[in-house]
Amino acid sequence: MSREHAKRALLSAVALLAPLCLAAQSLLLIKPPPTDPNLLQGSWAGTGPGGKCAVTISGNSLIYTQPSSADTDEPFRYATEFVVAPDTYPPQVHATILSDRDEEQPHAGTVVVVIFMIENGTLKLGVINSFETPPSDPVTGDWDSVQDLYKLSRSDAQTSRSDQPHSKASISP
Repeated sequence: MSREHAKRALLSAVALLAPLCLAAQSLLLIKPPPTDPNLLQGSWAGTGPGGKCAVTISGNSLIYTQPSSADTDEPFRYATEFVVAPDTYPPQVHATILSDRDEEQPHAGTVVVVIFMIENGTLKLGVINSFETPPSDPVTGDWDSVQDLYKLSRSDAQTSRSDQPHSKASISP
């Protein structure tokens, strides 16, 4: 094969591969579709850093409950109001604590940033910021920066939809 012929063959191969490389690169840059916040609605139960817990989501209200401990007869409870942050990945939810049972350190008004993922019927919530630190704006975080992780399954009559693609999101101000 002459040099000129080899050069043409190489240029032809590059010309054929270039569009494929660009297409592959663009696929890697596409973000997964955001999770439909309606999939969060309902009652969930599972475990978190404090042990067993339950989360009930109705509209933009999220209530977190942890069963009573040896210290108290009443369950530990946070009531929050949340918004799904637009254009975030992992998806974020910004939850403002409205009330809690902590009399020594009340957290009302605190914003908690949480990312979430629904996968195979399991809701994973990952807390990004601490109660002491207000979240930055814009909030950044991923599953590697999670401070507390909660794994929950549906506990109400609503069945999970395993045919939905998994997504990640977070709770933030």
